[in-house]
Amino acid sequence: MDTVGCLHRRLPILAWFTSASLIALLSPPTSSPTPGDVWIVGPGGQFADIQAAIDASSDGDILLVKPGVYASFSVDDKALSIVGDVGGNVIVQGQAQIENLAAKKLLVLARLQVKSQSSASVALRTRYDSGALRIQGCTFEGNDGAAGSGYDGGAAGWIAFDSDIVLVACNLNGGDGASTQLTPGPGAGAGALFARSSNVALHGCALRGGRGGSNGEEGYDGRNGGHALELPEGVTLANGCQLLGGAGGYGGEEDGYPPYFGNYAGDGGDGGHGVFLGSFPPTSANPLFQWRSSVLQGGAAGGGGAGYWGPSGQPGLAGEPLHLANGTPIALAGPARYLSGSSLAREGQSATLDFTGAVGDRVYLRIEHPLSWTMSGGYQLALPTPRNALFLGTIHASGVLTVPLPIPELGAGVEARIWILRPSFVDLQGVEAAGNPFALTLLDQQF
Repeated sequence: MDTVGCLHRRLPILAWFTSASLIALLSPPTSSPTPGDVWIVGPGGQFADIQAAIDASSDGDILLVKPGVYASFSVDDKALSIVGDVGGNVIVQGQAQIENLAAKKLLVLARLQVKSQSSASVALRTRYDSGALRIQGCTFEGNDGAAGSGYDGGAAGWIAFDSDIVLVACNLNGGDGASTQLTPGPGAGAGALFARSSNVALHGCALRGGRGGSNGEEGYDGRNGGHALELPEGVTLANGCQLLGGAGGYGGEEDGYPPYFGNYAGDGGDGGHGVFLGSFPPTSANPLFQWRSSVLQGGAAGGGGAGYWGPSGQPGLAGEPLHLANGTPIALAGPARYLSGSSLAREGQSATLDFTGAVGDRVYLRIEHPLSWTMSGGYQLALPTPRNALFLGTIHASGVLTVPLPIPELGAGVEARIWILRPSFVDLQGVEAAGNPFALTLLDQQF
């Protein structure tokens, strides 16, 4: 059967439906199981902090977090949707940790800003998850070393032994190393994301390694910048992303009158790599990194400190876009295609969806069961079936098709639903490509 032809021929039929009818067509009864309770976190809610709501929740519950500042939280094998409400920023000071999520469970994090509070901690930690993790529209920032302390920066994200984790439109920033004027020596910049033995897909994300710390007047060497992505094992796909290594720090200028007393000028630190693929020293592991229409850039080298009686310090080495220690890098042809936009909407409103693709792409959408996607090397395998695919429009010169998707009534007694939106893109040659899964949390008007 000609799938593309079927999709295209259905448009005149679908065009006769109202918005509500179209949503009903796309959402068969089995596609969106009714979640459990909706818990409000923050002012006017049942809980003052996120962790208390998690502890009281059960599989399928939705935690709607009001704008405000909250402490760290940890989720251990619970299928939850933790979503920041609109109207302000939801800031987590500390760490978001997800672990031990069992197979056939779904966990969603959306609209959160997480900032680690120490160099020893990371903003996002996920591990030993066999279920599906969907992280959308979030920012994760590693802690910067305090000025003058000499502390290293903290990493933004750490992923290990996860079967299926997808990040969409997220920012991960490694912490900057502390710069020092005198003693102690400066701190190293931290990486943005460390991913080990996991299946990771990044769509429309920006990763930046932290800047290495510099020294002023004591002749210490500048420290290295952090890598944007370090992948010793596993599979990672970067689709329409930026992966920028952190800059190296500057060496301190000569101190005293070497060699009789004092210190020679310090050397500059190396820039971090856009991607560090493999391990140091290299191992027999074969991590796979695939990227499409993404920017990979190494960090700038730090300059050497000035010498007066002795030589000036040597500059560091510039980071590489991709440093291959061991593993397989594959640059994929073609433009990035992915779905981003609203992660939260209330009935009677519209969810704004942004479809990024190539000019001329025809965009189709289907609403799926939350666990219907199968991961393989960062790709979603099955395509929407023609009978349920809705034609949304064509991507024009901007490269983005923005669609307001109307949200119908959820039904009597239904507080919320979770839809997994599944796009596909058909190019000018009729070739169809699947997009990323995207979780949309729908709420009753009472919330």
